[in-house]
Amino acid sequence: MTRAWRDWPGGRRRVLAAAAAVAAAGGMALAAEPAQATSLCVGGGGCYPTIQAAVNAAHDGDTITIGSGTFAGGVTITKSVHLRGAGAAATIIRGGDHVLTIGAYGAAGEPAVSVSGVTITGGVARSSPESVPLFGKAGVWAAGGGIEIPPAAHLADGAAVTITDSVITGNRANPLASVPSGIPCPGGFPRGQCPFAPAWGGGIDSWGALTLIRTAVTGNSVGGRPGTASDADGAGIFSREGGLTLDGSVVSGNRAVAVAPAGRFAEGAGIFAGVPDFGPGANVGHDALVVRNSVISGNVATLTGNLPSFTGGNLLDQKANGGGILVAAATPAVIDDTLLTKNSVLATDLKGEPVAINAAIVVGGDSLTMDGSVVSHNRAVTEAATVADQGAAGGALEIDGGGTIRDTSITDNYSTTVSPHGLAAVAGALGLYADTSLLTVLDTRISGNTAVARSASGSASVQGAGVFNDGLLALADDTVGGNSGTATGPSGVAQGGGIWNGADFTGPPVRLTLQRTAVTRNSLAGSHGVTVRGAGLFSAPPASVILRNSLIRLNFPDQCSGC
Repeated sequence: MTRAWRDWPGGRRRVLAAAAAVAAAGGMALAAEPAQATSLCVGGGGCYPTIQAAVNAAHDGDTITIGSGTFAGGVTITKSVHLRGAGAAATIIRGGDHVLTIGAYGAAGEPAVSVSGVTITGGVARSSPESVPLFGKAGVWAAGGGIEIPPAAHLADGAAVTITDSVITGNRANPLASVPSGIPCPGGFPRGQCPFAPAWGGGIDSWGALTLIRTAVTGNSVGGRPGTASDADGAGIFSREGGLTLDGSVVSGNRAVAVAPAGRFAEGAGIFAGVPDFGPGANVGHDALVVRNSVISGNVATLTGNLPSFTGGNLLDQKANGGGILVAAATPAVIDDTLLTKNSVLATDLKGEPVAINAAIVVGGDSLTMDGSVVSHNRAVTEAATVADQGAAGGALEIDGGGTIRDTSITDNYSTTVSPHGLAAVAGALGLYADTSLLTVLDTRISGNTAVARSASGSASVQGAGVFNDGLLALADDTVGGNSGTATGPSGVAQGGGIWNGADFTGPPVRLTLQRTAVTRNSLAGSHGVTVRGAGLFSAPPASVILRNSLIRLNFPDQCSGC
């Protein structure tokens, strides 16, 4: 089991220059339009007064043109139509439990809809319908404050939706009620169980094939006060099924907030893509996340807990995970020419064991293909009683299923773990936690990353400020330089300023191959009582190291341990 997985009721789950030109433009044509397709208008003389009235009058294949102005949200679209505004700055659709609902929950068939040239804002999703069989109680499942694309019958794929030249901003989702999770929990909760209430997709909640082109998803939120939500996931976009594609788009400033007493998970603040596992019989898909020429920046996942670590002899799992993007198990990811910058994960609970991990992106279980991208200035901060049972916190980029990273910069990311009296453990920027899949990193720079662990009376541990390898990792034609790790406490270790290589969560086998790669000018520091080893590379048996035409030098205070 890798650290990207977590508990769910009845099951387990694991868990570059592109600025979106938000301007007026036409949407994508839909296939198989009927010959009699017509155009309807909203706003102005001779037009329908509301968007809903025009939708009600439309037929499959029709185009609905919306004029300038602000129009009422709460619109439901169950027909295959084109919705075209006068431009995101001119046409604003505001308000409603969901500003737009596209498709119908449990329908036998779902529409294909295009939306272009609009701003969607002011949606507040607070309640799920009584008929939702997953939880069976109104208000437990809040999703899709801006756009809700519900599942079809038997939780199959929902509507196919393309959004172009639009803005989805200032929407939120936060549930009103909860159900027992089946997980023992202290604090006087009903039935002695932690509550379960998911908040998904403040901006967009999608159970269908979703494509965003030159679109901005900004300033949306899930969870927050009151602290009803146990799981705050996908503040910008939550995409469960059907696949998600972003091209030339921006996802920024979205916030996933899980707070006491119920909050335990804040994940995928910018984007949550993939399939949470609801146990045996769940509909598990394998639809990909594809992000091209886009910016994922300034998204924040925050967990503030107040619960002891153990209840009933079991660890109470708490995570802030995937500040920019979280890709769940069984979902491959393709990230090309994309900026992942200034995203944050923050976890605080001085009674328990929360961890803040993977500030930029985590890809759990399936493969990652990343090319020509930047992962920079992301931040992971943990304050906990201890992380002894969770493992090291921190990291900017985690891969649990192998793949390829090429021509990418992983730079200037920051991770810190603070524990007043317990174990403070932190790992560095790039982490591989894969059982048998190979991750190959080519022509990539991993530099300037910082890992800090501090404990006043416990133990402090730093493992791999630049790279943490717990699987099969090959570096070729790379630079691992200028990374630094510092452990401050009465005892502990500082290992692998550049690279840490060892069996921790997943291995063995664990193997590191360096080919034509330079590991230089990395550094480690530790207070009195902390053992400092392997400033360039630290490798612990049974892990193996293969060096081919590679250089390990100018690291401080030493070069390599276990080579």
